[in-house]
Amino acid sequence: MSCQFILEERDLVDSRVSRSEHVDLVGSARSAGHARDFVRAGLCRDTSPTQLDDVLLLTSELVTNAVVHARTDLHLGVTWDGSNVLVTVQDQGVAPDAERVRPNVTLDLEEESGRGMAIIAALATDFGWRLLPDGVGKVMWFVLATDASPSNNTSKGDL
Repeated sequence: MSCQFILEERDLVDSRVSRSEHVDLVGSARSAGHARDFVRAGLCRDTSPTQLDDVLLLTSELVTNAVVHARTDLHLGVTWDGSNVLVTVQDQGVAPDAERVRPNVTLDLEEESGRGMAIIAALATDFGWRLLPDGVGKVMWFVLATDASPSNNTSKGDL
C-alpha cells in the first residue's frame, strides 16, 4: 500500500505502535470531501481538534492536487503513531519528468490555482513524492507531528 511504500524509505512513524487505514477513492471533485471524512473518522479520537483541522486541510490539498493533475482513481492511506500522522495519496498517472523526492514549491499569488503544495510545505513537518517502481503512478505524502493527547489544543501559533 502507499503508506508502506513511503515507510520503506523513510522512518516517519513508529511502526511498532502505529495504526494504518486505507481507502480507494474515485478521482473526482468529491474525492477531497470523502478523503476528509475518512481521515476524520480514523483520527478524531487520537488527535486534538486543531491538529485534526491541519491534517484535514493538508489531506484536501494533496487529494485535490492528485485529482487535478493525475486524473485517475486514488488510494488514500493514513498511518499514525500518537506523535505523527502520515497521509499518502497514490495515483496511476504517468509522471512527465524524472523522479524527485520533494516537489518544487513556489507561491505565485497572481495565479488562480497552485497554492495547495505551498500550504502543505508551510504546515507539514515533512512532505514529498515518489514515482512507483513500475513508472505508472506516484505517491504524494506529508507527515505532521501531533501531540499525543487529543485534549491539548495548542496550535503552532501558541508555542
